Amino acid sequence: MNTANKILDEHYFITATVVDWVDIFTRPKYKHIVLDSLAYYQQRKGLRLYAWGLMSNHLHAIVSATGEQTVADIVRDFKKFTSKRILAELETDPQESRREWMLDRFRFAGANDRKITSYRFWQDGCHQEFICSQSAPQLSAKTYRKLSRHPTFPQKSIADSDRQSIFPEKSIENSVSSVLLQKVALPTQNNNKK
Repeated sequence: MNTANKILDEHYFITATVVDWVDIFTRPKYKHIVLDSLAYYQQRKGLRLYAWGLMSNHLHAIVSATGEQTVADIVRDFKKFTSKRILAELETDPQESRREWMLDRFRFAGANDRKITSYRFWQDGCHQEFICSQSAPQLSAKTYRKLSRHPTFPQKSIADSDRQSIFPEKSIENSVSSVLLQKVALPTQNNNKK
C-alpha cells in the first residue's frame, strides 16, 4: 500500500472529466449524485476536501486522504460509484431529452475496454497534480498561476497572504450553490520581495 500521502499529508489538485465532455451536470439530479457522494467519501472514506468546483462536464477539487487509502484509491472508488449511480438514473429516466444520445456516447466510450461491460462514464485517470504538503506548504509558482487563473478558484481566494493555509482544522462542509460550490484560501508565493 502506498502511504506517502498519509505521512506527508500531501494535497492534490484533481480533475475528473466525463467522457466526450458530455455536459450531464447541467441536470440537478446528476449533480446531486456527485455532491452526495463527495459528502459520503468525506465522512466514511477518508477524503479531505478543501475546495471544489463542479462544472457541466467535469469536477475539480483540492484533496488529501486520511486513513488507509491514498488519494488515487479514493478517487478511483468515487468515480466507480458515481458512474454506476448516474448511469442507473439515466437509463431509467424517460424524461431526459438527451438520454439516448448520452447513453450512446457512454456505450461507445466503453466498447473497446475489456474492463467495461457496457458504459464508460468518466475518462480514465483523474489528472492528479501535487500541490503541497505539510513539509513543503508553499505552492509552486506553476501551480499558483494555474489555480489563480481558474474560474472556480478566484485570485482573491488564493492571493490574500502568505500566512493562509490549506490545512484546516477539519474538513470543509460543502453546500450546494452555483457552479462555484466552495473555496478556501491557499498558501502563495511571496511576490513582495524587497
